[in-house]
Amino acid sequence: MRPFTVIRVNSFIAALLIAGAGIVGVWGGFAVGITVHQGWMLTALGVPFAFFGLWTAPACLFLELVLTRDNAVVHGFLRIVRIPRESVKEITSYPSIIWVDSRGRSRRTPVNALSLYRSGQASPNARILARVQGQSDLLRHWATQIS
Repeated sequence: MRPFTVIRVNSFIAALLIAGAGIVGVWGGFAVGITVHQGWMLTALGVPFAFFGLWTAPACLFLELVLTRDNAVVHGFLRIVRIPRESVKEITSYPSIIWVDSRGRSRRTPVNALSLYRSGQASPNARILARVQGQSDLLRHWATQIS
């Protein structure tokens, strides 16, 4: 399950804008002068934004949830997580998967591919909401099936 292409591209563009702001900050710091007029502060603030944006931009294009018979494979912004079906405890409305790893520790893995960051009654296109709700229902159904 993947988000609509328009959502992936919009996320990609947003990450590039963050990276661009960081790069402008770094460039501005050097342009103003590292040792003069606090240029070092612009550079120091710009570097994390540039790295964050450049790191997450490609990941936005590859967000995905793959459900197999025994595992859910969640491709997120920073990592890929394989979750055995029998270890799933709950699917939250975010949606995220709450599960227990092999050492007995409770884990929470957000499913960014199905997330719309809804707040209150504000919502995007009804077609997008319906698709995401259907995919979330499919995830819940998969989690409750007995192998």
